[in-house]
Amino acid sequence: DCLNSYSHSKFLGEELFRHYAKIHNIESVIFRYFNVFGERSPSKGQYASVISIFLKQRKNNQKLSVTGDGSKKRDFVHVSDVVQANIQAMKCVLPNKTTTINIGSGESISIINLANAFNELASVDSKAINDLPWLRLIAFAAAGGSINLVQAANRSFNLSQDTAKNIE
Repeated sequence: DCLNSYSHSKFLGEELFRHYAKIHNIESVIFRYFNVFGERSPSKGQYASVISIFLKQRKNNQKLSVTGDGSKKRDFVHVSDVVQANIQAMKCVLPNKTTTINIGSGESISIINLANAFNELASVDSKAINDLPWLRLIAFAAAGGSINLVQAANRSFNLSQDTAKNIE
């Protein structure tokens, strides 16, 4: 469903690609990347990731800027997972001449839960924001951003002993 001009333009681009592949009889893959983030994500400009923006604001002791009520959800995927998905796609046999693959985590996280995760981690251990791998923060936010749920994430993602002690 094309809900806005952005999604409609993406759809038309995919259709154009499919048509080209069909005319020239080539196998092809269309990747639909969701909200990709990583260590080099831009924190300003039109392509700035909310994660990078929040990280920059937290590092500068600024209030996190949440637009609206924060209920909009996004599927965040780390750049290393995107790389692995691309590599796996190169190795697989395509079910059709043109195949579309969604690249995401499969977890929708509200912006407010993501902001709460940043704030709660910073309140427990101000160094945690800088030291924890990105995936741990996202898993934490996906779990609802609740300190009570960090113990499960700790067991799953091997948080540092210092951070785990502070959180517990």
